[in-house]
Amino acid sequence: MFTILGCGGAGVRFAEYVTSQLSVRPILINEHDGDIKVDKKKVMAYATVDKKLINMAFPWISRISSPYIFVLAGLGGVLGTNIARILGKSKRSQSKLIGLFTLPFSSENRGRIELAREALKDIRKSYDMYFILDNDGLLKHYSHIQIRVAMNIPPEVMKHIILDFRNILIKNMLSVPLRGELGIGIGFGSGKNKLEVAINDALDSPWISDGDMVMLFTGDVDIEDARIAAKPYDPVFLDVYRTPYYGEDVKVTIITQK
Repeated sequence: MFTILGCGGAGVRFAEYVTSQLSVRPILINEHDGDIKVDKKKVMAYATVDKKLINMAFPWISRISSPYIFVLAGLGGVLGTNIARILGKSKRSQSKLIGLFTLPFSSENRGRIELAREALKDIRKSYDMYFILDNDGLLKHYSHIQIRVAMNIPPEVMKHIILDFRNILIKNMLSVPLRGELGIGIGFGSGKNKLEVAINDALDSPWISDGDMVMLFTGDVDIEDARIAAKPYDPVFLDVYRTPYYGEDVKVTIITQK
């Protein structure tokens, strides 16, 4: 149904974390270790050429066949960024491409920032949907916790995005009006007003935006109760995935169209 690709150093770490939680095997693409080993200079050279040349230079791309492909990478790193660009150009129109990316801190090396910005121009054209988890937003929003701890949040969010696609969104894709860059918030709630608490928790996200909302509820939740709780926000799509996994708690994912 779907494939998870970890691209470059950061992307490999993200994919390994996500798939360890989901019991899914990723495809890891890296220079020295991984399922597919690539040459950094070659990847850089082909990042800006057309699809035909890319497919000739990287025949392994044609062997990645799945209706939905999640591409995980830290934009700004030379290898992961350019692999993400190459995959976008090569797989466009063949699979639904969903990007899960981080952006470098604004205080980082200027070359990394410029590379990430250039890559985003290609990503906007070639990916069906993509989420940007920028590190500046992370640092500002979670300034009360150690940065080492805060850096574990993006892969956790990526895990929940993929879970929600697997459990709810893929089977409803024709009914869900999502495309291009998307905002994201994940929230949890417990107690008497757990649905409202979870919604507010999801809205308190550094990566959410104004725009049409998709609301996804996970837990032992009745869909009518979810609709009542979500009514003030008028979501364009709402669904529930019923599971005892969270016990008495509930998870809410809010995706916004930027």
